Amino acid sequence: MIKRLAVLFLAILMLAGFGCAAKKVGYPSPEDNPEHHYVQGMLALEKGDAETAGAKFERSLFLDKTYSPAMSGMALVMAMRAKGQADAKHQEVDITESMNYLKNANKKAKDNAQKFIYYTTAIRVNAVAKPKGWLDRCEELFGFAWDIKDLSSKVLPYYYGKEAAAYFMGKAYMEAYEFRKAEDKFALVLSEGSGGKWHPFANSAYQKTQKILRATAHSTIGNVAKAIAVKDEVNRADVAALLLNEVKLDKLFAGRIPVEVEIVSASPEFIPADIMDSPFRNEILTTLKWNLRGIEPQYDETSKAFLYKPESPVKRKELAMALEDILINLLGDENIATKHIGAERSLFPDVKASSAWYNAVTTVTSRGLMEPELSGEFKPEDYVDGASLLLAVFKLKGVLNIF
Repeated sequence: MIKRLAVLFLAILMLAGFGCAAKKVGYPSPEDNPEHHYVQGMLALEKGDAETAGAKFERSLFLDKTYSPAMSGMALVMAMRAKGQADAKHQEVDITESMNYLKNANKKAKDNAQKFIYYTTAIRVNAVAKPKGWLDRCEELFGFAWDIKDLSSKVLPYYYGKEAAAYFMGKAYMEAYEFRKAEDKFALVLSEGSGGKWHPFANSAYQKTQKILRATAHSTIGNVAKAIAVKDEVNRADVAALLLNEVKLDKLFAGRIPVEVEIVSASPEFIPADIMDSPFRNEILTTLKWNLRGIEPQYDETSKAFLYKPESPVKRKELAMALEDILINLLGDENIATKHIGAERSLFPDVKASSAWYNAVTTVTSRGLMEPELSGEFKPEDYVDGASLLLAVFKLKGVLNIF
């Protein structure tokens, strides 16, 4: 009997031991740890994949429910989700959840490194969600982050360096259309040296900001132009809006284009059905009068109709053709359309002299409306960013002398 009890007791101990071991299972591989999943989640956000990011942060918190960086990451995911919500109530729910994650991330931050991660991510969250007083809050958070001493890449997973806070504060200023302040913050990142993770990002953002400042050096721009200026890719509706709101081309074309009633009564192929819900519907309707190449209606095989496709991004070659058409019409010089046709040698290594857009590309670059790369390439297939579009429109106003 005693022997049986001893065996039973030993079995219970063994089962208890296995049970304890089972509770510790959660790191089946070296990569299955809170920090790894946090970093992978942040990298997923860089690619715009919020769903994968959320799953990574959830795994991180499953492994360590007190891991502050993952809480900050979830706050950013929820803020991005809120931004994409069409329903105001759903948006409010997501923002509330985002802010709750931020509060917990702040409470659970165990050291200066995790505090820095919280401050920097909180800048990003506020810039996305934009709650009341968000910019003041971002500036306060940046101050806290910048005051932290002795931070290195070894203790900062994903952000790697203190300059990350300056970069994302610059991005926040861009969201607020505070372009001069944004330029200062990007310059601060660049002053920290060329080897940092955020240096190339800041360099690109710095150049973009300078384009905007150059375009607005002698004039002020409206909110529509500011919203377009910060975009990484502009669409066809953006081009129409900027031409109408900043250049006032509708007035310049007066007397050279059909009157409004003729456009309204035109056949549907000249008034594409897909522009009716666009916030820039009136601007698009006006540009349709001019039949500008590059942003004209396109035949869609699926719907078997001509569509404007207002949300489609604009390529550099398309903008070049639209700008050339404006010059031809407003300067009254038909020779512009054929001046560079038949050239034996192209001025650009990536644009053939025989291509349909070579004349337009040469026209706009020779007049300073658009700029080639330092390598001489025009990059016709690249999409136009907002800063480049704004600068092109500014230079167009100069050529037409309409300041």
